Amino acid sequence: LHRLVSKVIIISEEGKIVMAKLKRGHFVGAWTLPGGYLDYLEHPEQGAVRETLEELGLDIELDGIAPLISENIFTDEGINFVSFTYRSSVNSDDVSFTPKEDEIAEVAWLSKDEALARAVSWFDIKAIQSL
Repeated sequence: LHRLVSKVIIISEEGKIVMAKLKRGHFVGAWTLPGGYLDYLEHPEQGAVRETLEELGLDIELDGIAPLISENIFTDEGINFVSFTYRSSVNSDDVSFTPKEDEIAEVAWLSKDEALARAVSWFDIKAIQSL
């Protein structure tokens, strides 16, 4: 079974990264990059933009940088996860968040080190390390 995931690193001019603390899903109570499962026949770029709008109320444009593509098998059942992580550079002064109430507990701008310290998702850690 394949699971396709699309994520985005939203990064400010100062190098701060947006992370959200989750209320539901695989990582309840943990901090993650915005993103989630792709819909059937949805392009990973569209999924990254859609998930960011759904989770954070933020309409983003992706940078023209190729996505970081990661793949791993995490479960005893052998479910294969493939993740596409894009980047979006923003002016943090122009950004305001409207977190999805039933999904997101908190949103924060974090330094790369803070983001790495809080990240629990293998995909998020790989993506943040690539910066």
